[in-house]
Amino acid sequence: MSEVQILAELSVDNIRAHVKHIVETLPSRLAGTPNAARMAAYSDTQIKAAGLPSRIETLPGLVSFPREAELTILTPEEKTLPANTFGHSLETLPEGLEGELVYVGSGHFADYDGKDVAGKITLSELSYSPGRHEKQRIAGIMGSTAQIMRNWAIRKTRRCRSDR
Repeated sequence: MSEVQILAELSVDNIRAHVKHIVETLPSRLAGTPNAARMAAYSDTQIKAAGLPSRIETLPGLVSFPREAELTILTPEEKTLPANTFGHSLETLPEGLEGELVYVGSGHFADYDGKDVAGKITLSELSYSPGRHEKQRIAGIMGSTAQIMRNWAIRKTRRCRSDR
């Protein structure tokens, strides 16, 4: 089948049917899981059905899956928020971790200017560069004992405890 024929056969209904099938039968496709293998097989079958060559390859990978967690704001009033852990990071101790929270903007080195974060928990914006792992690395270099990354800013200093 040529590229022109493939493009001619594209349809919103066909795409919607594939998305519906994937979402309903394979809602989670984490790397290395049985559902990831089923997703690969489904894709392989569909590509071959379109007349194109396809093969599945497996390779070793270092993966880490976030887990559900809780973040408890201690002041000005106690409030527990649902959270997710950060892949490839250390587990919080069973007793949790408590400390002063310091907002560090996007989490670049420059965002730490004039801020003492040694032994404190840093809060950075998730949606902006640097990337998540770089934010975590910079925070550690600056002496932060824990990092929280949010999609919006909380600009007040608060005391927090992280339990997971």
